[in-house]
Amino acid sequence: MSVSLHLRGRVCGQDERYRPLAETGLHGAFAQTGGAGTLADPALYTVTLRNESGAPWQGVVLAELAFPHKEPRFFLPGFLYGRNRGEAPLRVDNRFPRLRRGAPQLPASPFWMVRGDRLSHPAAFALDGGRLYGLSAGPYLVNTQDGRRLWEPGVNGTLCGYAGFACSLEEGTLGHTIGYENAPWLFVQSHDIRERAPLGPDNCLTLGPGESFSYQLAVYDLPAPAMRAAARGNRRHCRGHRPRRLAGRRAQLLRHCAGAAGRQLLLQPHLLDQLDQRPGRGRADAAGRVAPGRRGDARAGAGRD
Repeated sequence: MSVSLHLRGRVCGQDERYRPLAETGLHGAFAQTGGAGTLADPALYTVTLRNESGAPWQGVVLAELAFPHKEPRFFLPGFLYGRNRGEAPLRVDNRFPRLRRGAPQLPASPFWMVRGDRLSHPAAFALDGGRLYGLSAGPYLVNTQDGRRLWEPGVNGTLCGYAGFACSLEEGTLGHTIGYENAPWLFVQSHDIRERAPLGPDNCLTLGPGESFSYQLAVYDLPAPAMRAAARGNRRHCRGHRPRRLAGRRAQLLRHCAGAAGRQLLLQPHLLDQLDQRPGRGRADAAGRVAPGRRGDARAGAGRD
């Protein structure tokens, strides 16, 4: 294959740069277990991370796929298509993530990092020079009877963290992260864009002294004459976010939705503030009483929710 794999990391409490993993105090290695890198037979790698120090390690680990690049077009399903028209004018009212070289103004950037569930499928592809490059791995972490692991179809467990995906136009890389960042900005919507959040327990991988963590990464590198090949790869060979669920009773559905919403609020407490600030919603006073919102406010906010 014409690609190479690298591990970098960012340590919680340090600057925003991702350094070679060995410089962060963590040991990492790739071991190919099979596959040829095609859509029918992706190259499979076991990625092993180990904290060989005597202190806890907390941060984000980035597994990067570097490919020969000239004018790459990217495909992160549900988030980025080509460059999201990064070459078009940026001074527009409705802003969205775009790829552009150099140091462009908001909303463009030469790289993007997103939480795993931001994508419709847990994979990232690039097309350049008549070849398709890609990688795929689980979008979140779960606690199972055998310990913490990266989710994949057939694995049952309780959500305990998120992975992420990344791409870089200037460096010609695709990435998968254990832990995650929404960088350089988080787009909640076109008029709600937030700065890169600091690393902390909610978005980091934590490894105790001597603790290790392993997961599987699928890699693609094959001839591809058109972007349609990326769509075929996404449709036929990417592993989904969750296994299919059987239909159940209404009470069972309500319990499932309530549990999922509760987990999201625990992992993203800022959502509570966002809900409280929506137009037309009542505001609670010091005693906890809620005053009803004006009907005009509700109508004004309906198109923005």
